[in-house]
Amino acid sequence: SWRCWTAASVFCSCEVCAARKKDIDWQKMREWETQKRTEWFEKLQRMFADGKPEDGFSGIVDEKGVRYYGKYIYHKGESLESFMKREAMPNEWKYPMYIHDIVDINGWQSKDDIQVGAEQQKSWHTILDEYIDSLSDDTVLVGVDYHI
Repeated sequence: SWRCWTAASVFCSCEVCAARKKDIDWQKMREWETQKRTEWFEKLQRMFADGKPEDGFSGIVDEKGVRYYGKYIYHKGESLESFMKREAMPNEWKYPMYIHDIVDINGWQSKDDIQVGAEQQKSWHTILDEYIDSLSDDTVLVGVDYHI
């Protein structure tokens, strides 16, 4: 089984989840992610149709679409299919997770350490897939999401 803990203050928020590798339903994670991306698309589409952002959304709606931090995240007339090609998790990712860093007994590996065009020939997600594959089924994986 798995466990999650959440803490928040005016200064930061943190969520921690842990589970044994063998107890993680990777397909359910993928389905959940697809559902959330679909809901996000529908929300962006509604905002565009209404011509204004929803309360609490700090993006901008204009005649071309919906922008967030200067980048269009929804384009006028965009289909769910094209949105998902651009925004959803690729099917070739074996483990459907957005991970920035790995910390274990051997140290710290970061997505930021991968240099495009350098000697590194593997994508970050290939490295993640190989790393998780190398772990025993009884290994406890812990995810930490922390924002200041």
